[in-house]
Amino acid sequence: MRNYFFDKKSHIHCITMNKFTQFFILCFVSSVLAQLPIAPDNIDCMPNTDACFIQGFINYIGKPLTVEIVRNNEVVGSTMGIVSGGIVAFQINHPTGVCWGTGTNLKVTPDIQKGDNVIVKDGIEVLAQSTILDGYITKTQTINNEVIVSGYIDPTIPPNNIEVRIVNPLLVNTAVRRRDVRALAGPFLNAVGYSSIVTVSGTTFTAKFTFNDAATATIAGSSTIESVSFWQFTDAAGNQQGITTSETGVIGGPFLPSCPLAAEFANNVAPSAIAISQSIMKWSPIVPIPGAPPVTAYTIDIIKSSTSMIPQTYGYIAPTTQNSINFTVTQIEVGDIIEVRTKQGM
Repeated sequence: MRNYFFDKKSHIHCITMNKFTQFFILCFVSSVLAQLPIAPDNIDCMPNTDACFIQGFINYIGKPLTVEIVRNNEVVGSTMGIVSGGIVAFQINHPTGVCWGTGTNLKVTPDIQKGDNVIVKDGIEVLAQSTILDGYITKTQTINNEVIVSGYIDPTIPPNNIEVRIVNPLLVNTAVRRRDVRALAGPFLNAVGYSSIVTVSGTTFTAKFTFNDAATATIAGSSTIESVSFWQFTDAAGNQQGITTSETGVIGGPFLPSCPLAAEFANNVAPSAIAISQSIMKWSPIVPIPGAPPVTAYTIDIIKSSTSMIPQTYGYIAPTTQNSINFTVTQIEVGDIIEVRTKQGM
């Protein structure tokens, strides 16, 4: 006889077996659920700004933890942050947070995408991970005293795991008395100055905000800052775990100039070393950054020194399998300018 039970807190599946009057209990960890963060730990990422909030992990106060963005089994972004001991352990690519690439050798701000896995590690030990979910806002309209926000939700996301938010500081001076309004799935939310609800039909979500008057609706509807959040599961205490937040009115890439380049431009760099001997030039191939658009060729331009107003330029293209070129059309002379670049795309 076998009896199955599931410990929701630890996410451990167990089997009790009765054999020859002796009882055995076999437990195994669910490879899917056991990796998800358990409150107060959490992972909250905003792919539109390539930012993440790592929450909790209070057992590691003062210690560095590594966060990796993994796509198709390849690490395309990583960083290290020191656990603060507060609700937010540390922020990534966000004001007061750390840059991507801090404490790691992967110096790039990843372009976080749907399906990416976000992994929190202590050394090589995986503490928690979540998956970037797919969904976004497509339309906002104001009709009388209502604001209707609609968009796409991936059909694999539980329809109750959604929250839509509108932010406008001008709402503070209305009956709402705060800078943001929110809508959740389920029964109508009756809040100060408004009521709201989110409904899901197939792959479309619709959030309806009903305000006390049309003027307040106009203020809310004119906001350029809107977001929709999805999460992987809700625990017994109501905590939303493994959150992805899609935002409007924002841009991605590094939040500070001192942070590593965005993945879009990470491979668009010149080789680090160039050597020239007579008509032969060699260069050191770049090391491609994972997750960045691949380098398809090298371009070499020789700009001849000239007394004329328009210098003469000779251009060459070399495949990525080649790291040298023999100039046959023109000879390199003192004063010539040589530019070597990487090429992406066709």
